[in-house]
Amino acid sequence: MSSNASTGILSSEILNILRHSQDATLVYTSRELHVGYINAAMLRILNKPESVESQRLEDFAPELEPYFSILKALWDKGENLILKESPADIDFNGNLVTNYFDIEYHPVKSDDGSITAIICTARNVNDRLFAKQALTEKEVKEFELIKDLEKSNDELIDTQHRLQSINIELRNKIEQLSRNEQFLNRFIMEAPAGLALMRGPEYIYTIHNATYQAILPERKLTGRGFFDAVAELKGTPLEQVLHDVYHKGTPYSFSESLVALADYEGGPTVDRYFTFNYLPWLDDNGKVDGILNMAVEVTEAVKAKQLISNLNDALRNVNRQLETATTAAKIGTWQIEPSSKDLKYNNVLAKIFGYEGSKPMTYEQAIGQVLPGFKDKLLEQINIAIENGGYYNALYQQKRFNDGKVIWLRSTGQVSKDRLSGEISFSGVVQDVTQQQEEEQRKNSFIGMVSHELKTPLTSLNSIVQVAALKLKKSEDPWLAGAMDKATSQTKKMARLINGFLNISRLESGQLQIDKQPFIFGDLLRESIEEARLTDLTYNITLNACDKVVVRADKDKIASVITNLLGNAIKYSPKGTDINVNCILQQDDILVTIEDTGIGIRSEDVEKLFDRYYRVQDSAVKTVSGFGIGLYLSAEIIKRHGGKIGVESIPGLGSKFYFTVPIS
Repeated sequence: MSSNASTGILSSEILNILRHSQDATLVYTSRELHVGYINAAMLRILNKPESVESQRLEDFAPELEPYFSILKALWDKGENLILKESPADIDFNGNLVTNYFDIEYHPVKSDDGSITAIICTARNVNDRLFAKQALTEKEVKEFELIKDLEKSNDELIDTQHRLQSINIELRNKIEQLSRNEQFLNRFIMEAPAGLALMRGPEYIYTIHNATYQAILPERKLTGRGFFDAVAELKGTPLEQVLHDVYHKGTPYSFSESLVALADYEGGPTVDRYFTFNYLPWLDDNGKVDGILNMAVEVTEAVKAKQLISNLNDALRNVNRQLETATTAAKIGTWQIEPSSKDLKYNNVLAKIFGYEGSKPMTYEQAIGQVLPGFKDKLLEQINIAIENGGYYNALYQQKRFNDGKVIWLRSTGQVSKDRLSGEISFSGVVQDVTQQQEEEQRKNSFIGMVSHELKTPLTSLNSIVQVAALKLKKSEDPWLAGAMDKATSQTKKMARLINGFLNISRLESGQLQIDKQPFIFGDLLRESIEEARLTDLTYNITLNACDKVVVRADKDKIASVITNLLGNAIKYSPKGTDINVNCILQQDDILVTIEDTGIGIRSEDVEKLFDRYYRVQDSAVKTVSGFGIGLYLSAEIIKRHGGKIGVESIPGLGSKFYFTVPIS
């Protein structure tokens, strides 16, 4: 940027723009970090008054000390710096509060390369960072919940196994010790499960252990009948069960049975789950004298099991929805095991590939159908994705299995790691894009054919117009001479448009040839500027040329790039304004810049400016003609020369297009 431009950064017009900007902006004007300008947005972020302007940063914001050395280093090196989600302690009434910002530092240089200022813009990203942290915490909690559920499920299974073992052990002990009351009491009290002995037709509690009491806390059991102590179960099917055990000697077992039981006597009932065993107790005469009750509460385990089941149902539902969506969208899905190359795929992919084999298709079979011109590149992309754990995106042709038809496929995928198992997988999707590719080829062929057919009659028309213009130059009617000049200009404009379409057609079909020959670059710049002046004499086009610098390039195609950029500068600048063309000799190439003071380009348009057929949607340029091919073609030409092309622009102040061409 020139010294004038450096000074202009702090002009009243720029300051007014920055003052109303939503982005927090701060301009340092010395290596000691004096603040030359700070807008209201930055003052709010730093919680500082307007009086800090012209002070040193370290004087009024010592809490930002970690950034002082960075800023001074930027001043020394003159490099841009972008920091993402960078933490900074902000002083709020004596309290340091950590905030996070996206920060950009852009040094401003004078013509001699010295630093005159550093422009700093900052955006508070606390909400974005906190949202990411919340999402991560949510995923961690979900992962922990799943692990807990798995653990609960395992514990439930272990409990069931233990209950089965206990049940067998109880049966054996009851048969052996049914007449030994003293041993019975010791056995019940030491049993690992809840055990109670109820005697007589009223099922009176005579003995129970602590585990059984914990199921019915704060209830007096000994000496009370079962339905007296547990009144909420009276009138339930359990009455008939106990009747059958006592009067018929029929044992009963229930696993994970739902019981509406109060947590304490007289309290509200809640749903609880138990595994029960009711066994008849025999006296010395072999007659049923009571009921031995074993009870284990499994409420938490059952709920965990139900939650796992619900999660599995939800997962199956999501998978069904995904399968329905991919089938409707004709999207094939695939998964490749990275080491063994084992291939899994859905029915849509098999249909796309035309695979009708009785055995599953293998990875080698799928790759074998790819056309030779694409196979090596495809395998390289797959191997890079697997080795680097990255993203995979490929467009290629292959033959269908059943009919041999050649189709175009777009395949995308990514390597991922399962959070639970830690296994690596490579999966993605594939779509048949044959129709889109064929339509694109037909369109390019049509454009090329029409452009070629129009070129011959236009060449003849241009020659006729030029001859007529020469003959009418000395005409007494000045209007005729002017009209013929305009006709010549318009035919040249039409020829450039047709050549642009023709070159795009050649580019898409791989027939655009770059014929490199040595020539003096400064001479080409002068010729291009003189031709541009013929279209409009009101513009002041200045040139700083690379005199006597010889490059080896395609002169005609580089000329079309220069003509296009000059034409754009003229089209989008007010009449009578300056257009500056500079050619700078660098170490291995030359840098050409074309700078205007026109309407400028919005940042959202800059990113797409070199895309094919892209046109800026702005009321300020709606009357300017064009098809959006000039910049696209220019970018491709420079790219094929091994150079770079780009643009810097500020809306309302103008644009600077630039490109480089290697010297050899």
